[in-house]
Amino acid sequence: SIPSSYFTWAINNDLVLCYKILNGKVDTDLSNVLKLNSNSCTRGHAFKLCKLQCNLDNTKYYFTNRIVNLWNNLPENVVSASTVSMFKNPLALIDLVLWLCIRRIWILLYFVIMVLFQRVFNVYIQLQF
Repeated sequence: SIPSSYFTWAINNDLVLCYKILNGKVDTDLSNVLKLNSNSCTRGHAFKLCKLQCNLDNTKYYFTNRIVNLWNNLPENVVSASTVSMFKNPLALIDLVLWLCIRRIWILLYFVIMVLFQRVFNVYIQLQF
């Protein structure tokens, strides 16, 4: 099994690279792939990225698709940093592996509740007729 420190290192480096790309600190043009969400009604910070649809299974593991959910779930004070070091400092305080696990548990819990609600609703409807 791969140690969690590797995942933390990889996620951290992906997020730092994304910050550098979005703030023009890297000489590359990914503006057609990493697009800021133009919808002003989003929850969270104002620097959310749009997730592009993947037609092939292997493209969902590309950097530009893998980073979107991570970036969009970061706190406002992290993504709005003015320098790379100001981005890295609060990012280092977040236990990224634990943070991702908690987010996945909440998402799983949400879907379990929705499925249970749907089943209870279906039973209720059947009892009505």
